[in-house]
Amino acid sequence: MLPRLVLASFTLATLSLAGCGGSDDDPSGTPETELGASRESVGPEGADTTEAAPTGEVPDPCTLLDTEQLTDLLGADPGEGSVAGPVPDQRKICTFSTGVILAVEVAADWDETLVQLEKNAGKDALEPAAGVGTEAYWQEKGQQLIALGEHYFVGVTGADQAAGKAVAEGMLAAL
Repeated sequence: MLPRLVLASFTLATLSLAGCGGSDDDPSGTPETELGASRESVGPEGADTTEAAPTGEVPDPCTLLDTEQLTDLLGADPGEGSVAGPVPDQRKICTFSTGVILAVEVAADWDETLVQLEKNAGKDALEPAAGVGTEAYWQEKGQQLIALGEHYFVGVTGADQAAGKAVAEGMLAAL
């Protein structure tokens, strides 16, 4: 259990640091990595697919799904959840007593988060995960799924891939 908590804490720290800003070397603010370069734009070529990001605090991940929904999706009661918002207008994290962790972060931090996860976990650590959000990745070692929605992306740590996808879909739908 301790290695899983250490890994989850490391991953959440990476997510927290990832939103701190881009590289000064790239004036566009878009990181250039193999992972970033291999992904294609969702919108038509030349179209402006950017939308205004929501303002104010990020939604509380502890309240996006009620206990019954979350229990059904995980296959077990996650226990009591407590929220922390290291940067409340950018991300919030809900940690449940069973070790399951849910996170919500503004979508503008997505690319930098992927760069940081790849840097810290290894180039091949993230596997594309089809069928949830506009883009999603699974990290087996940390049992973590991250999925991009319209204004936010979500993270589910401490569940298998199928449950992670189901919870992420529910969270994105609630946003």
